[in-house]
Formats: sequence, C-alpha cells, structure tokens
Amino acid sequence: MTEAERNRLSQVDPSLAREHLRSPLGVATVKRYIVECAQVQAGDEALILYERQGLNASHDLVEIMAELLREMDVKVVCMQVDTLFPRREGVLPQSFYHQERERFPKTVFSAIRAADE
Repeated sequence: MTEAERNRLSQVDPSLAREHLRSPLGVATVKRYIVECAQVQAGDEALILYERQGLNASHDLVEIMAELLREMDVKVVCMQVDTLFPRREGVLPQSFYHQERERFPKTVFSAIRAADE
C-alpha cells in the first residue's frame, strides 16, 4: 500500500465527522473538553484560531465550540488564518503532534496582540 493510499484511508469522511459533532454525544464531548480540560469559566474571554482551509469538519467544531462558550457567558472571538501551524511531513491533518513546540506565525501573533489593545 502506498503512502497516498494510507493517508486517504486514515482521513475521516467530513460528513460523518459533522454528524458526530452535531450529535448529543459530540456536543457533550466538546463541552466536557471546554469545562474540564480548558477550564473555561463564565466571564472568561476566548480566542479561537482556526485555518481557512481546515480539513474534515473543523469549521463545524469551531461553530459548536463558539456557541457553547457563548452559552457559558464567555466572550468569544474567532480568528480565521490561512495557515496556523505548518504541517510536518507524515503528520495527519488536524493532528496535534509536536504543536506544543511550534510558535504562532508573527503575523498571527501581531493580530492577537492588536486585538487585546
């Protein structure tokens, strides 16, 4: 099996991902992440950065996350960028492998700082 075939088989069908995200279980999972992992509370401010050319159902995830945050009385700003982090060769799309080692591109970081002023 070629690498292209493996990559194709490893990608999630966007319609199935959207269906899951919009299901009660999907919404509950996102809300649990927001509350337990990100520890967001009412009155907080949240900036959601996402890529313009996001794959699978990333735009649906952003919409659901922003909606849930607003329901929690969190001020939400969504910022869409062309590329947030360059993907390393061999890494699946939307994989967080080694992203903790990356830095925001200077233009994105400058836009974030400008929005805070």
